[in-house]
Amino acid sequence: MINFLLLNFFAWFATGSLCTMLWMAIQKGQIFGGWQEVLRRLDLKGSPFYKLLGGCKLCTAQFFTILSYLAFAAFTSATGLFPFGAIHLLTWYLVYVPIGAIVTFLFLTKIIKE
Repeated sequence: MINFLLLNFFAWFATGSLCTMLWMAIQKGQIFGGWQEVLRRLDLKGSPFYKLLGGCKLCTAQFFTILSYLAFAAFTSATGLFPFGAIHLLTWYLVYVPIGAIVTFLFLTKIIKE
């Protein structure tokens, strides 16, 4: 059980770090700065993906956390590290995603000063 909780902390930290790194990389003048043009076109079309893919820090943090949960659930299920039954994966989603989204959002707002 303690290994599972440590794995959660590592996953939350990794998600926050990766999301922050990618957020910085998609800003103008950075390696993926052209992504801003894609976001602008999505915004003009009124696409719901605009905010998820980098138009809003909170939305992007939430989206990355959901993706990280899917990877986390697949990894822990495949390796047998998830200490509960398969139905509890859905329940754990309600714990993992809110905490992970908060951690990721804090990474984005506290590390990147705009």
